[in-house]
Parts: sequence; C-alpha cells; structure tokens
Amino acid sequence: MEESSGEVRWIEPAQLRDWQSQGRSIILIDTLPKEVFEKRSLPGACNACVYEVTFPQQVEAIAADKETEIILY
Repeated sequence: MEESSGEVRWIEPAQLRDWQSQGRSIILIDTLPKEVFEKRSLPGACNACVYEVTFPQQVEAIAADKETEIILY
C-alpha cells in the first residue's frame, strides 16, 4: 500500500474503477452543490460543496479516518 504524504495527486477514472473493483478503502467526495449531487453522483459518494464556507469542516467530518485515501471530484 502506498504511504500518504498529504500530497494532492490526480488519478484517471480507470484507476478509480480499478481501486473500487479491488475493494480498496477510499472516501469519495463530490464537491458540487447538493442539488447537483442529488441528481447525479458516483455510487458511494458523499457530498461536501466546495462553494460553501464550511467546505473544510464538511470534508473533515466525512473523512474522519485519516488513514483512508480521499478522492475529491
């Protein structure tokens, strides 16, 4: 397993599909407004709107487990 250094990395959709099919532990966070999230989102994703002032706190609440990789999209 890769060690997390707190860095931001880009991944391709195919890599995300691979990780999901392998059962890799990840947290998916959709960063669009709630209205958009409710209409379409990836299975298993949570919502934290990047346009809201409380975005950092929303992400922190969703991703309380600091060991799990977080995917923002």
